[in-house]
Amino acid sequence: MPHSEDRMERLAALADAHSGGRSDRALEGITRAACDLLPADVGSTILVWDESSLAFSDPHGSPPATGLPTDSGPADRVRQEGVPLYVASPADDPFGWAGAATVAAYSCHPLASGDTFLGALLTFSSTPRNFDADDRSFLTVLAGIAASALATQALITSAAEGRHRADALASAGRRLLTATSLIDVGSVLIQAILQTVPGCAAMLLADTLDEEDPEILVSYGQPTAAALRAGLDCIAAAEILSPGGTSIAVPVPLDERLDGALVVERDDALPYNREHIDLAKLLGTHAAMATANLELIAEIARLARTDHLTGIANRLQFQQFGDSVVAAASGEGRAVAVAMADIDHFKSVNDEFGHLVGDQVIEQVADRIRNEVRDSDLVARYGGEEFVVVMPGSTESGAALAAERMRASVADEPFITTAGALRVTISLGVAEMTDPAWNLEVLCDSADMALLAAKREGRNRVIGASTLESVDAES
Repeated sequence: MPHSEDRMERLAALADAHSGGRSDRALEGITRAACDLLPADVGSTILVWDESSLAFSDPHGSPPATGLPTDSGPADRVRQEGVPLYVASPADDPFGWAGAATVAAYSCHPLASGDTFLGALLTFSSTPRNFDADDRSFLTVLAGIAASALATQALITSAAEGRHRADALASAGRRLLTATSLIDVGSVLIQAILQTVPGCAAMLLADTLDEEDPEILVSYGQPTAAALRAGLDCIAAAEILSPGGTSIAVPVPLDERLDGALVVERDDALPYNREHIDLAKLLGTHAAMATANLELIAEIARLARTDHLTGIANRLQFQQFGDSVVAAASGEGRAVAVAMADIDHFKSVNDEFGHLVGDQVIEQVADRIRNEVRDSDLVARYGGEEFVVVMPGSTESGAALAAERMRASVADEPFITTAGALRVTISLGVAEMTDPAWNLEVLCDSADMALLAAKREGRNRVIGASTLESVDAES
């Protein structure tokens, strides 16, 4: 199974490639990503819907040898219903496509721009497969990028404003798909709409259910009261409005509970035309995809920084947090300490009771360590049965006290596992940064040497790095 950070990197690369405005390249990259970051036997293709002929055509990617279900079946189902379809095995397939020589399971995602259906993202496997929540989140974001690429390319093809507008639209699509907050979304929208349609002011408005005090998330210029009223009316009507041709208001769903509107206005004598309204509508569609993906992208980012077994920080998050804390402590003369912990005789647990019980022990040790630290500390799984705790502002003596609490918490009560109650202990080494030239690696090496000493001296104990230095000095 690929790591979540791999998926995050590929999504960012796809969004960046999308900025070039080349629909074919973006779509081929999406189908490759689905193949690379799901199991190796997965294939993927994108079917483009031709409204004029009411049929699918121009597949991107590698179709299965058995052919694509373009006339009816999965793609047509998602076109009509607008929701993804997941088929885990031939027995679950209502259309009978799975079970063919090269297809045993598949997913099908609709690609749409507002109310306009653009096509479908079809991902298939030669073996039965349950698409878990992580897979579904990843595929949903991929489908959003594919829909954005198709919608952008369609508009660029018909646009008459030249390369500047095309670049602005493509850049906005890319940046919106990698936005991580509503403020990011609003900032991109404001910049993009002022680059693609005439305007002197723009804003992203949120419906607070209080007309006397609506919330303007992001704005440029000085929006007038009339523009504000257009935005509120747009939210209430849930449709694009252009009152008097002097402003355009596009509805933008901000989250499941909050509606919003993107508003742009002009102060010259010329009214907005149909093309301006269509451009604003496209940006609203991009924004809706972006806000829908915010939670998914946040979850993918969280998974990329979290150990899947224990739920604590993984090595990546530890490295980022630790580097930042050590650099700040070095520059400002503050204390920082690290504790390294290792489960004693863990190999014998795995050998005697199996890896399932071993995983249960690791999970419970992580929970007990986490319960003994401050909110400002970071507990991470360092690897295997080893843990690390970064303690900003702590000296070695303070870290040793915290480490003793961790040791006692693990040793004092048995662990409840499927093999019964087990007694478990941990050994810990602690170290404080004593030289401002140290980096995180040197600090951890110092704590690790103390941990090895705790193992040598009988385990189930805490050793400070300074005691090793004292012994060395005496000898």
